[in-house]
Amino acid sequence: MSTSWFDPRDLRCKSPFGAVPCGAAVTFCFRPERGAAITRCELLAHGEFADRWTTLELAPVFEDGGTVYRGVFTAPNDIELVWYHFRLSWADGGTSCCGKAGLCAWDAVEPWQLTVYDGTAEVPAWFGEGVTYQIFPDRFRRTAIPDPTGMVGGRSVHTGWYEEPEWRPDARGEVRNRDFFGGSLAGVLEKLDYLIMNHTEPDHSGSVRALLERCPNLTVLCSTPAKKFLSAIANEDFPCRVVKDGDTLDLGGKTLTFLSAPLLHWPDTMFTWDPADQTLFTCDFLGCHFCEPTMVDTGIHAEYRVHYEAELKNYFDCIFGPFKPAVLDGLNKMPAEAQLVCTSHGPCLTPATLEQVKDRYRQWATPQPRSAVKTAAVVYCSAYGCTKALAEAMAGALTEDGLQVTLHDVVFDDSAALPGLMNGSDVVLVGAPTLNRNAPEAIWEAVHAVDAINTRGRAAGAFGSFGWTGEAPGMLHEQLKQLKLAVPAGPFKVCFVPTQADLEAAAAWARSVAALAKGPEVPAAPAAAKPKKYVCSICGYIYDPEAGDPDRGIAAGTPFEALPDDWTCPLCRMGKDKFEPMD
Repeated sequence: MSTSWFDPRDLRCKSPFGAVPCGAAVTFCFRPERGAAITRCELLAHGEFADRWTTLELAPVFEDGGTVYRGVFTAPNDIELVWYHFRLSWADGGTSCCGKAGLCAWDAVEPWQLTVYDGTAEVPAWFGEGVTYQIFPDRFRRTAIPDPTGMVGGRSVHTGWYEEPEWRPDARGEVRNRDFFGGSLAGVLEKLDYLIMNHTEPDHSGSVRALLERCPNLTVLCSTPAKKFLSAIANEDFPCRVVKDGDTLDLGGKTLTFLSAPLLHWPDTMFTWDPADQTLFTCDFLGCHFCEPTMVDTGIHAEYRVHYEAELKNYFDCIFGPFKPAVLDGLNKMPAEAQLVCTSHGPCLTPATLEQVKDRYRQWATPQPRSAVKTAAVVYCSAYGCTKALAEAMAGALTEDGLQVTLHDVVFDDSAALPGLMNGSDVVLVGAPTLNRNAPEAIWEAVHAVDAINTRGRAAGAFGSFGWTGEAPGMLHEQLKQLKLAVPAGPFKVCFVPTQADLEAAAAWARSVAALAKGPEVPAAPAAAKPKKYVCSICGYIYDPEAGDPDRGIAAGTPFEALPDDWTCPLCRMGKDKFEPMD
């Protein structure tokens, strides 16, 4: 049997998608391949809690060049788990059932599940279209034995905490036990000893303060930068235990190892490695914004695999694109024997998918050899064609000089190409008219695509035409300057329609910007200059020669230039090359 005969994730087969509220109408459509000698198709549904069977005959309908079987099933009016499959009658007089595993006998069918929930419950507006996972700590710890009265589905509760769980397989060997031990979140909170913070971005740390209020004796384990960030997030000092690369935590029979992973994607990031279970917790690294109900990559339906791949690339570009050297370091630091990688976003990764994701990350993060031919991007928008004329004159001049030039209109051309243009070009010229004393939003979006970490020192300039006032080129110029790009003394701007002389001046100005790509001569520092402070361009840490770095053996009075080559930033662990002198 073809698996396309029925797929509950395909809206052509089942609608609506997923769980349904009580009393909802659910359309089922069984879609056998053409020529299948089926004379009758029935939906058989069993309500687990009520132990009630429902049979619905599906009507034959000619559709898409063949016969399909369609009918509407009414969900129970109470909360329920409905297990369903199809019963087929054949032209030869025989019958068979159809479930997850295909055609089979009645006693071997593996049914699909339909969850029926209380549709009267209100979803908070802030939740939107989110997806939740319920993980119930039933066997961790309880504060009291719950009363089973009123539990949905006839549940029972063990009075003895150390009793064995019931083992009641059905005729097909499936186990759907209804016994509980009564573990609760309150029990977890009473027992909780440690909180490991692999990363402190607010989507990971927003509840830490509230948790510490409930668990005042909780020990927070984190990196040095994380301790600083947590204090700033909560506006109070945290009782943190700082762990360094290679430090371990003995949990009484299980030992965890902490691996420093700065800039994946914050300076505070670390991995947590469980060698006994061969499980690595990587925080945001290797993740993506993709929901998989089973929480494991093996559960990703084939139809949605392409969406997962797309989100994986988008996540890398948005989150890790500026930190490619750190990505390569992180990949090299991952234990080779890891069998499960648990990310903070997206499904957990098992070996087959893990190797694919690692290969993609390595490919995306590996620097590509730059062409010997310099490249330039002239990125602009134009209200009446005046700024466009300037852009074309500049592009023509740079092309004549042998540069490989891309002319890009941010309104009409493909926006997906902008990050590559803004970050991959040796020279970037940004142009816009002035509208209401500002630059249009579209050109600001282009400037915001600049990877300020890896484009530092690239040649850039701003230009534009204006009517009454001409603030936009100057505003763009200042933004490019703030991004630490190499910019000329000022922007280039023309009032209304550029003359031939204006176009020639624009070409000359573009050539002057391109010349900056070669880099200016750096004058030697005065011999008697006082040792300067240096600031980390990644995390903002300031190295003060007068203070040194005594925690790591650097004495007060040590100039930055005299620091060992292997010295790294105390916060983000980046090398000396990421520091620049302060004015």
